[in-house]
Order: sequence, then C-alpha cells, then structure tokens
Amino acid sequence: MEDKPIVQEPQREIKDAPKVSDEIRVGEWYWVTIEENEWDEEKEETVVAGTHEELMCVSHIGSNFVDLCRYSESEYSNDVHQTEVTVRLSEFGQECRHEPDWQNIIRGRLEEGQANLKKEIALLGEKATDLHLVDSKKALPGTDSPDSMLPSTFVDSPDKYKNALVVARDQEFPNAIKRIEHINKDLAVQSKNMYLPDMVKMGKLKQGIKKVEDKIFTVELYVGLNEKIKQIKKGVPSPAETPITIRQLLLFMDEESLFDYKDGGMDFKSLNDFDKWVVKKKNLDRILPEARGVVAMQVRRHSKDYGSPSDLLTAWVHARWNEENMHSYLLIRNGANVYRLVTDIDFAPRLIPLQDEIFGKNSFVKEEEHYIGFEKGYEKTFEQITPDHLEYDRFVITQMNKIKQYNRITLILQGLIDRSNVFSPMPRVSLMDSDEVDEWLHIIRDEETLTGAAIDWEEYKNQLNKSVKRGHVVWGVHRYCNEVRRNQGKYDRRKWGYSDPPDYAVVESIKRDHSAVKVSWPRDRFWGYRDRDGYWVDKPTHKRHHAWVPMEYIISCNAYNLDDYKMFLCDRAARGKYLEWAPFLLSAEDYKRGLYEIVDGDVREKPKPKKRKKKNG
Repeated sequence: MEDKPIVQEPQREIKDAPKVSDEIRVGEWYWVTIEENEWDEEKEETVVAGTHEELMCVSHIGSNFVDLCRYSESEYSNDVHQTEVTVRLSEFGQECRHEPDWQNIIRGRLEEGQANLKKEIALLGEKATDLHLVDSKKALPGTDSPDSMLPSTFVDSPDKYKNALVVARDQEFPNAIKRIEHINKDLAVQSKNMYLPDMVKMGKLKQGIKKVEDKIFTVELYVGLNEKIKQIKKGVPSPAETPITIRQLLLFMDEESLFDYKDGGMDFKSLNDFDKWVVKKKNLDRILPEARGVVAMQVRRHSKDYGSPSDLLTAWVHARWNEENMHSYLLIRNGANVYRLVTDIDFAPRLIPLQDEIFGKNSFVKEEEHYIGFEKGYEKTFEQITPDHLEYDRFVITQMNKIKQYNRITLILQGLIDRSNVFSPMPRVSLMDSDEVDEWLHIIRDEETLTGAAIDWEEYKNQLNKSVKRGHVVWGVHRYCNEVRRNQGKYDRRKWGYSDPPDYAVVESIKRDHSAVKVSWPRDRFWGYRDRDGYWVDKPTHKRHHAWVPMEYIISCNAYNLDDYKMFLCDRAARGKYLEWAPFLLSAEDYKRGLYEIVDGDVREKPKPKKRKKKNG
C-alpha cells in the first residue's frame, strides 16, 4: 500500500553554507549599505540616487539570507517602529561591515542627545527670561514701574515688546518645542537600540519555548489528556485483523443529516440528536461504511444566522455559538461500536493531506495579484520558489507546520491503540513503523476523487416545472412571499393578507410563456362585528387572495418522484448547497408520501391517526 498517513519530510541534500555565515551571530551589529531610491520622471521608474550606511542588529539567520533590524522614528506618526532589512547571504560580505564597538556608538548618540536636550531647554529658558515671562535672578527689584504692566525695558516701546512676544509665540517657541520633541524621540530610539540584542535573543528563546510547548502538546495528544470519547453505540467489534481506514474528506453534520433544514440547518445544540441518527445502519454505512475506520466531522460548514442581535451580549452569545458550530470531531467505528471523539485540535480542512500538498510541485508556488488597469482589473502571476529565493524558508516553515498538523491524527490513533479499547481486539502496532503502517492503515482519498455536482439543482427543478398543469400542487409560495417582503421592504396586506400565505398551493392558471403560475388561498377573517355581550364574531367570507408566483420560486410536487432527494444527498459536491435544494425536495417528498391532501381547493396536512390503546388481558 503506497498511501501513508504518516507524513514524512523528504530527504533534501544539505549543502555547506558559505563561510561568512559561521561568523555571523544573532545580536551583533553591522553597518548596512542602504540604497536611496527616487522616481525618475523621464524613465518612469525608480532609480538609485545614492547610498548610505545604517547601523543595524542581526535578528535572524536563514538558509540563504540574514535579517537585520533597528529602531527608528516613524515618518507618519510620533511612534517608534522597527525597521527591517534582508540581505542575501552571498552578498552579506559586500553590503555589511561588522561593528564591534556598537555600544559606545549608541552610548555616544545618547550622550549627544542629552547634551542637545539640555542646550535647547537652556535656550528656551533664556528666551523666556529675556521676555520677562519667567522670574530671573538677574532682574533688579523695583525697576518696573508700579503703574505699568510692561517690563521697564519695554515701557518706552510697547509695540516692540508686542512684536517680540508674537514672534516668540508663533515661531521661536514652537520651533524649540519641535526640536526638543525630536531629540526626545531620538533618545527613545537609541535607548531601545541599546537593548535590541537582548530583545532579539529573547525572541529566539520564545521560539525555543514554543518548540517545548509543541512537544508537551504532542504528549498530551498521545496520552489523551484533553480528549473526550463518547460511545454512542455498543455492539460486536471487528475481527482483530481488520485494518483501520482513514477517510480524507471532512464531512459536515448539518449536510449529512439535513436536520432543521427549514431553519438554516442544525447547530451544536443538536449533537445528541445527531448521535442517535448517525448510528442507524443506513446512515452509518453511508458516512463510514468500513468495519473499522475514522472520519472527521464538523458541525457546520458555514456560520448559522441566529438573527440580528438586540445588544452586545446577544451578539457575543451568537459568536460563541458559531465557534461551537465550527468545532470538528472524529467519528470512530469498530464493528458495531461507534464513538465520537473531541480534542483541542481542529481537523479542518481535511484529515489526510492531498498527495501534492506536502513538498509537491505546487506547494512552492507564490501567487500574487497585480492591478493592470481599470478595464482588465487584476492579473494573477505565479512564481516558483526555489532554494535561492528569499522566501524559501517561509514556504518550508509552512510545509513543516502542515506536516505537524497532519501527523497529529497519527498520534491520536497510536494513543487509542495503546491505552484504550476503542480498536480492541486489534493487536499493538506502531504507526511510526512504515511497514506496519502499510499493513494496518488504509487511506481513502475521497476528497481528491470528488468531482463537481453530478446533477445541477436549478436544471433539475426547471425540468420538473415544465410539466406543471392546472390543478397541480406546487410548493414555495410562502418563500416567494418572504422574498418579496425582503426586497420591497414592505408588505402589501391587501395582496398577501394579514397572515403568511401557505407553503403548498393548487395551480389555478399558468402564463403562456410558462414563467409563472397563479395560486390562491382563503382571505383572512379579521373583520366581523361584536354581539350584544361584546364578543367579537368573525364574519364568514368566501373571498380569496390571488397571486402570480414566478416559476423559479416553486417546485412541482406532482412531477417529483419519490426519493429523488437522495440523488443530491448522496452527491457530496452538491451537499454544500443543501439549504437551497433541501426545502424544495423534502417538501415535495412529504407531499408525494401522502402527508398532505387537497380539501376545498387548498392543500392541508392530513390528521395523524390516533394510537389505539391496548386492552388489558
């Protein structure tokens, strides 16, 4: 067997890195040559106008590049942000110059900034003293005239003093404050740069802690500390020699069961009902037909619409409910024993990777969109990422994370085999041994064999509606009424009545172009009179509401054949749109099974027969 659930990293040839990489250390500082670019109007392109050197700290060493960073002032705000530069390892020796005395350089910048700050503050104080805005020890007491608010030096020329104050207010003081703010920001930048190597090394330490956390999580998966297993059916297990089948495709409970299809589909509150439904033989054989197997299931594919929240608390509750709806489970079968397992990991988008998903030819392709004009819009470009590409490491990390994600199912299965009776009487096997994997694990790549919908829903419905005749029963009048209400924003009571139209209706007429059918239903009885005792008495009427309903909103119940809905239910490509076809097909199925009858021109539900009481004895 070629398919294996254990995703193994392919053996890649390890080449000797350039010698310069052995001399580079994270946390060391280098003078980096930075190009100064400007826009050339004649060539209509960006050209290099010059170069300058900046002192930067090594933050990461990749397979073919080196990342350097430093703190600097933001051009668009008062914040201090981190500037990063990536240099190819092959060009590092030409573009970067080591600076062993970086601490003294940054310390000198700090001392220079502090000196400039003191100087600016002193100049600002001298100017304020000259204008007599602050007290000065040099000011002689009694020199100012008691009858004047002006300083004695400006008593004879108040206009000159006023002009000096205006200049100080509009120019000198604001400029001095800007210089002080710039110096303070530069001091903050240099202070952060002084401790930047320690922060970079702390980031590397956090990556090491993350690796330790991953190993702890791996152990927790194996021993089952954060998993819950619920046995939803008991019976005879499979023979010991039966292998475990793992299905690739992620299934959705609401699409498989069609619970609450008229109300947007089931949610997590119906898990117990789903457990009772899925263990029925016909349902279990459709979802997990293998005698010993595993399939991943999620409650819903899409979030459920719980209506518009009235307040923040209700909105938060709806968000929490949809989080539960997106949770995935493992459905495990061992003969007649069925289990539902939940863990802390998410099994989406699939349980087993696609064949070319891990280190395949398309896994190292970079896709980008470029704007090419108003008429053409955006154009997609594809670039093959090779080991010489600067983004190669990022793509490798992405693939390694996928390997780690997919291999977790192997850890869960190994733990269930070693410490539980879920797969008993299966012998102890090691899923880390490729030979035993070939013997005991069987993979069904049902997602990769999934094709488009075999039957188009709209085409199927249109074909049925071509045979609609007068006197036939159609379903969908009520849905059309709601659609009109949503589009128009108002409800015509004279046309549609005070209560909603029925779901089923009898066709009274058909347009010549076969685009719509005419239906009717009894008019509401909200008018009448009050008798002598004050009680309201409905006035009987035989009037009816009439409406033309477009053909695309209805389905012919007479043309429908029993069990036709199973064509869509068994087609997983079409099941994702079950909220579109399920209300029509299952309603037509109910009519075809005799649950409704025509009484006085209206379709009514048949009364359920009363259960007979058993006689004693």
